Amino acid sequence: MINYILTIDIGTTSTKAFAFLPDGKVISNYQKAYSTQYPTPGFAEQDPDQILSAVIESIKAIVSSMDTTYKLAALSFSSAMHSLMAVDTDGNPITQLIIWADNRSESQAAELKSSELGNKIYGTCGTPIHPMAPICKLLWMREVQPELFRHVHKFISIKEYIFFNFTNKYAVDYSIASATGLFDTENLNWFDRALAVCGISKDQLSTPYSPEYIFFPLQEVALLLNIATNTPLIIGASDGCLANVGSHATNPGEMSITIGTSGAVRMAVNQFKMDALQRTFCYFLAEDTFIIGGASNNGAFLLNWFSENLLQSSETPEAFLASAFSASSTEGLIFLPYLMGERAPIYDAHATGAYVGIGIKHRQRHFRRAIIEGICFEIKSIIESVEEVVMPANKVFVSGGFIKSDLWVQLLCDVIGKPLSVDSNTDASSVGAAILAFKALHINSNFQTQSAKIFYPDEVRNKDYVRTYLVFKSLYIALKDEFRKIKNF
Repeated sequence: MINYILTIDIGTTSTKAFAFLPDGKVISNYQKAYSTQYPTPGFAEQDPDQILSAVIESIKAIVSSMDTTYKLAALSFSSAMHSLMAVDTDGNPITQLIIWADNRSESQAAELKSSELGNKIYGTCGTPIHPMAPICKLLWMREVQPELFRHVHKFISIKEYIFFNFTNKYAVDYSIASATGLFDTENLNWFDRALAVCGISKDQLSTPYSPEYIFFPLQEVALLLNIATNTPLIIGASDGCLANVGSHATNPGEMSITIGTSGAVRMAVNQFKMDALQRTFCYFLAEDTFIIGGASNNGAFLLNWFSENLLQSSETPEAFLASAFSASSTEGLIFLPYLMGERAPIYDAHATGAYVGIGIKHRQRHFRRAIIEGICFEIKSIIESVEEVVMPANKVFVSGGFIKSDLWVQLLCDVIGKPLSVDSNTDASSVGAAILAFKALHINSNFQTQSAKIFYPDEVRNKDYVRTYLVFKSLYIALKDEFRKIKNF
């Protein structure tokens, strides 16, 4: 029988499951979508039980699709970062899942960031002080919902909730923990001063484990999933860290760029390293590997936002892109893509979206293309901050849903002025979870890059984008104070 790893990537818009062979081949895949609620401006929540059901459905779908030629070697988990929910003594949710895009803790984040303690927490934990961070969400909950806060048994992320339901243990991997703002990334334990400012104890958090740590399912869970009770459940890591592994961007000078619902830029280093300007994160992946980078709140979800809210259309992303690229340029139209506020490199929860330069000549296709260019300009701004902290990138790998469009990848290539490598259409975080699992099980595997496609920048277009990018950056500087006024209307 041939061993396979079943990876589960718990993302923002869906859970994706893949069955990987040791040579990297995908022999089965499944995806289950779910929704995000925005009950109040600045809030972004999900139903944790809906996500749990999606994970169960995805696992069962893969397992049922496999024939007797293959043997399930393990389940390996990847997950989005920065989520937070509260549970009672029975492990039942008493809040919704507050996700990374939630900005409700703007004031708490601003106060902490401006303090000496905030600087110490950033320097120890590696998580920028921003509403995305669970530490800021906890400060908000303590201040705004004090009665609920006092009765919380555990504060956990979505992957911890899944693992509790599968194993009856509260466990968090070092990678997810190091994205909370509560975790001492060098000493691999909860940071007492961060817990104290939130008013919580270590007992209210999960036990941290190595990403390669192996658990086993409860008997009733094994029966539900149709797997053996001795099937290893490998806790895995965050989707961002695993995307670097899956993109093979773990050597000095190698950079990973992901554009999906959101966007991110990351580089691997061999030691904990901080940015004096607090623009970048530094998350633990393995004993000698940390991931430095920055993330954007505003990625491909902007395409759906434009279609659904401005056009009242249910067009596909492919239709959006076809229209956007039917315009050879934006004819001077610039889009600041800050609909969800922004994380790196500006960390401004007050920022809003803006079209600048609208003229009588502009059509829908120009507005669409401006969105794509705005996302790419924001990625370029993150690249600049990451390279300042680490080193200039000599090789860049790209992943995420946007790689399905060669035109979008080429546009990003022209904006940043560096060759881009696309290795496959498989989800990079899931590939990383599979590589980690085979390593944890001591099973030989060979996930070498598969027929990489290289995109090279066009020199003329790059020069044009360099000029436009400078205007893009200056527009934010000119408007940032106005954004704050608008938020107070």
